[in-house]
Amino acid sequence: PDFFDVNIFDGAQSNDSSFAQTISNEVLASIYEDQFQVGARNEQLQWFQNYLINEETSSNFLVANANLDVIGIRFAADFEKGISGFHKDELDLKLNATFKDIKSFQPKLYGRLSRKQADYLLANQRANHHYYNFSFNTSNEVQVGAKVTQEKHQIMLDVNYRVLNNIVYLDSNQLAIQESDDISVIQVNVRKNFKFLKHFALNNNIQFQAISNTTVLPLPTLTTFHSLYYQNDFFKNSLNVMLGADLAYIGEYNGYAYSPSLAHFYLRNENSPMLGNIFQLDLFVNLRIHKAARIFVKMENITGKPFSEESFRIQDYPVPGRVLKLGLSWRMLN
Repeated sequence: PDFFDVNIFDGAQSNDSSFAQTISNEVLASIYEDQFQVGARNEQLQWFQNYLINEETSSNFLVANANLDVIGIRFAADFEKGISGFHKDELDLKLNATFKDIKSFQPKLYGRLSRKQADYLLANQRANHHYYNFSFNTSNEVQVGAKVTQEKHQIMLDVNYRVLNNIVYLDSNQLAIQESDDISVIQVNVRKNFKFLKHFALNNNIQFQAISNTTVLPLPTLTTFHSLYYQNDFFKNSLNVMLGADLAYIGEYNGYAYSPSLAHFYLRNENSPMLGNIFQLDLFVNLRIHKAARIFVKMENITGKPFSEESFRIQDYPVPGRVLKLGLSWRMLN
């Protein structure tokens, strides 16, 4: 209890209990040789908290999807619209267009339009340390993107742009707030894998993002992951060996703190020390014995200091130092 500034019911201990339960049923009818499907979905929700909240709602949705080829372009669409109940104002529309290969490159365009209701227990709290009731508008998102892949040389480039409106978040006082201004996010994801000297490989994943409001979305601009390994078969292909190293980097960011009583992340104070600028190096060995067994040995974070503040990804949650992990999977075959 000393972790919290406010104790509404009990200053000696906390014994809050919260849960949410969802039961969903959907009926679809296929038409035009399964190119189109239309139907309806019912969703039963129950939220419970300390016997002070015991809310049950029923929401109904109109759903539809389509998959068809037009002039060599593969179109896919998913549509869902709330028509009654707690989620009656919600909308979710996803569109994808996959084009024919252009010199072994496969281009794809995609987009999404969504309108979502804030989670009930995010807007309503009847707990020992949080007691409030808010009414929020739907949170809106518009996304457009383009993706290009090339399987032969294992290349992928994904660029997308999102505009977020009315997003709900927890401020530094752990209170739910709705941001009325638009927030734009540009993300660039690049993957390139190399193979060399017959048995060696280097896999690379890089993500860059630019956010117009890093006060509300305090996320890193740059994250990368690289894996260098050797892989080969021995004893007439009965034993497959993979050994190598993983290197991950997280750029600097202000980040979040975590509220155990809310089970949500919330914004840190603006004058808090920055998080991130972290490198993590792992070593691993994977063994596959015929079709029967898999064994892995991994030494994580071999250069990290044990439970150091420098390792925080989330405030006050340090990453352990060197950790040895072992795993075994054995199939009982005759």
